[in-house]
Formats: sequence, C-alpha cells, structure tokens
Amino acid sequence: MEKFSSIDGIIGDVGPEGEEEVKECFAYRFKKQNYKGLSEVEKRKTSEESATVQLANQLTNEILRRHDYGIFDIPEQNIHIIKEECWQDEENEATYFWDLQAIGIKERKSALSLLEITMHEMMHMKVRNFVQVPIGLEKSLTNVKAFSNGLNVINRGGGKEYFENLNEAVIEEMVKKEILEYMDSEISDQEIAGTKRIKDGLLSGSLKHDLAKNREDIEDILYASCDESGRIKAVDFFCYHKSRKMLDILINKIFQNKENLEANDKNEFNIKAREDVFNVFAEATLKGEIRKVIKLVDRVFGLGTMKNLAGNDIDGQLEFVKKLGEN
Repeated sequence: MEKFSSIDGIIGDVGPEGEEEVKECFAYRFKKQNYKGLSEVEKRKTSEESATVQLANQLTNEILRRHDYGIFDIPEQNIHIIKEECWQDEENEATYFWDLQAIGIKERKSALSLLEITMHEMMHMKVRNFVQVPIGLEKSLTNVKAFSNGLNVINRGGGKEYFENLNEAVIEEMVKKEILEYMDSEISDQEIAGTKRIKDGLLSGSLKHDLAKNREDIEDILYASCDESGRIKAVDFFCYHKSRKMLDILINKIFQNKENLEANDKNEFNIKAREDVFNVFAEATLKGEIRKVIKLVDRVFGLGTMKNLAGNDIDGQLEFVKKLGEN
C-alpha cells in the first residue's frame, strides 16, 4: 500500500473522519516542506550529497525488503542538511522531526558519514510510526503527539518514553550491516578504500594510534582519513555504541539460553541461529511490535525482565544484561 507520510496510524477515539484529517495533515507536510526560515539555515546539496541521499533510500529500502516490509521512499526535499554554523542541537547531529515530516542533518565532512546518519534517520521514518491524541482531548486534533516509533513507545499523554535505547540500537545495527555490505561491494571508492586501509593498518599494528588498543573500536569505524604525513586526522564511528553493545549481549544471552524457548510448546520464534534472534528484534522494530520482543525476553529469562530495559539508563542496562542468565 502506498504511503503518503511516515504516520501509519493514530491512537485515540477520534473516529474515521478525525483519523483521515490527521493523515491528510501529515501527508501535506510530507509533500510541501515549505517551513519558514528553513532557507536561511539549510545548505544547498551538492551533486554528491544528492547522490548520497538517493543511495540512503536504496539501501534502507533493501533493509525493508530483507525483512518483508513494504518499501517507502523519502524524497530528497525532506532531507535538510543544515549549515554547520547554524546547527543548534548540542546533543545530536541529526533528527527525525515526525511532526514536520522531515529530517535535519548537521553538515557532514564525508560521504560515508552522511550516508550513515541519513540512513539512520530514514529508518526512523520508515519503521511503523503512530501518533496519539491524549485522553480527553480527542475533539481537538491540534493536540496530536508522538506515540510510537519502532520499539520506542511514549505513554498516553505524550510524556515518558520507553525502550528508546533498544530502538536506536536495532536501527543502527541494521544500518551498520547494510553499509558494511555496501562498502565490501564498492572497494574502488576512494573514501571506502582509504577507510579500509586505515582499519587494516590499525588491526595489524602497522599504523600507530590510540585506537589500535581496542579491536572493538576499530571494527566500529565508519570512516577514517589521514593527513599527508600518514597520521589519522579524522575518524567517524557508527553511532549508539553503548546501546548496540547492550543489544549484542542481550542477543547472545538469548541464543545461549534458547533451550528455555525450546522447552515451551508454544515457541513461535523458531530460533536456530544467533541471526534468528536479531531478526526477531529487527522485524519487531520495523512493525512496531514491542510486545513480541517483551514476550521473547520474558520467556527466556522470566516474567518482567524487559521492564529493566525500558528506561534511558544505558549504563545500568548494560550491567543488567551482562548478569542475565547467571542464576
């Protein structure tokens, strides 16, 4: 079914007419993108940047196809590269604005870096998105708020968020897998070839740098470049490292303890390999089925386990998953 915005549905007793009105509003915003003041801060895309945005669409759609989820193209006009000196968000370098049906990205120095960050935010637009009208305000459609994005759920009323770290981890891991496959197939590209040489040099020890001390950090490099003397001058990593580490440990622990599923006659997950566990998380993220993930984790480790991963304390979540299955 063709999509006209990233919004898949609305939570709240607004009736068929109200739901249609909300969808038409977001479809209009998705198509027009004529926001006041945007031209003053937005950078005009170069031909290379436009090609990168197009590639991001192709690769994210390939992720959707792999998991039998409908493809969805994000027009180039909805991707706004903001001049470095005009970017005001100190915590993030890109954002998916669900209410504006747009993605804002801080100006990037490399094509690979732009590709990764565009793909990540595109995935936020392409996974299942729901909005909500808070209880008691169903008659006022001006009070529409976010409700869910993939595994990330916001309580009724638009306050506290749940499973944000897990959502970011799954999305970035899907993006990382796809980009690494792309890099393996495009080794003649100058940026890709240069990055591969630096990563190989760090892994072999022939290139001296503090990064060489940690193999995990080296493998997480997205882009790297050297100056004329051969010294590393710029490094970009795949994002959400801690959240992805938490996800990696959790998936390993689930696979190691999969006999808890096999002993259950109602096991519908059919987990035979580690990748099967990741696919449960990936497909649940695309379809916005957090309950499926909760069911999987709770069946393996006991009822209520997933509540420990609902908040935003990533350090606490890392420590929690490390101890799973020890008793």
